[in-house]
Amino acid sequence: MPRITRSMPLQTVERILQENGVERISRKALEVLSEFLEGLIRDIGKEAKALAEHAGRKTVKERDVRFVLERLNQ
Repeated sequence: MPRITRSMPLQTVERILQENGVERISRKALEVLSEFLEGLIRDIGKEAKALAEHAGRKTVKERDVRFVLERLNQ
């Protein structure tokens, strides 16, 4: 099985879960959650970048990210 590379350490995901009451979680569950979160972040980033470009900017601003997040919550 190929090694999965990720930029978000599993320990970060585990710490967030523990801070919210999860006492134990398997490594595989952490891997699945980490992969999902990274994909979500990538998708949000792509949409926020498109908004910035549409506005004639190279910089993604807070308002771009918030707009994408609001659309996701509807």
